[in-house]
Amino acid sequence: MTDEGTTEETTTDEGATANETAGDEGRYLYCVVDVADESDAETGTTLEAEGVDGEEPYLVVEDGLAALVQRRATPYDSDDETTVKRWLLQHQGVVDAAHERFGTPLPVRFDTILQGDDAGVAAWLDRQRGDLRPALDRFAGRSEYRIELTCDADAFGAGVTEGDDRLDELQDESDEADSGTAFLKSKQADQRERSLVAEEWHETTASLRESLDDHAAETRNIDRNVTSLDEDDRDDADFETTFSVLADEEAANAIGDRLDEIAAKPGVEVRYTGPWPPYTFAPTLGDE
Repeated sequence: MTDEGTTEETTTDEGATANETAGDEGRYLYCVVDVADESDAETGTTLEAEGVDGEEPYLVVEDGLAALVQRRATPYDSDDETTVKRWLLQHQGVVDAAHERFGTPLPVRFDTILQGDDAGVAAWLDRQRGDLRPALDRFAGRSEYRIELTCDADAFGAGVTEGDDRLDELQDESDEADSGTAFLKSKQADQRERSLVAEEWHETTASLRESLDDHAAETRNIDRNVTSLDEDDRDDADFETTFSVLADEEAANAIGDRLDEIAAKPGVEVRYTGPWPPYTFAPTLGDE
């Protein structure tokens, strides 16, 4: 998935980070896949996908596990934004191809380098088996889906604030008061309206979260539950909430039906994307 390919330091064997990798030998790591049932998967088997910077990705296999790698001893680095975007897309394309060929992979971040040659990668797979195998078993038959909810607070709040006795009272008092008091009452009415809308949005997203938990194997909030309801921004007020779910196809369809109900609410827009490799749910690889 596009936003999961951010460059980060990823811990590799012996406590080294990707950006500390040195030496002539190294392997750029895309993902780890389960090849226990793949009789034709062996070290050196290539994947029909263009790797980062045009290199050719291939498998390193160790007892039912395989790392998809290419030869590279140092991280990729460029100040050119177009070049970096191309690398990210190439990385993602390889992981997507692995997903299609071998089932859900255990993806890693862009610019993860393992020290050593193919034998070193095989040894790393063996050492990490206790983390890799359970993760791949958990991901089997499942993918990541991203849910992005946004709403226009004015449209969303129209039905929420209608008929609220306290809000009606404040608005009446503002209309009847002198200029100084009217300003104060108007501010109080705005605060009351913002509070009602925020509470309704919270209830909407909390109810959705319960539905997601009922269907998905795992749900995570992506920390974008932000409101822009500052007094000076009232006309442009919006809400955003983002979830990632780990789900099989049947659960993903059920979640889609629930999202249709949310999207029917005034002012609410839903963006539902996937299936993606489960970047959000992948453990950190390499820690020993």
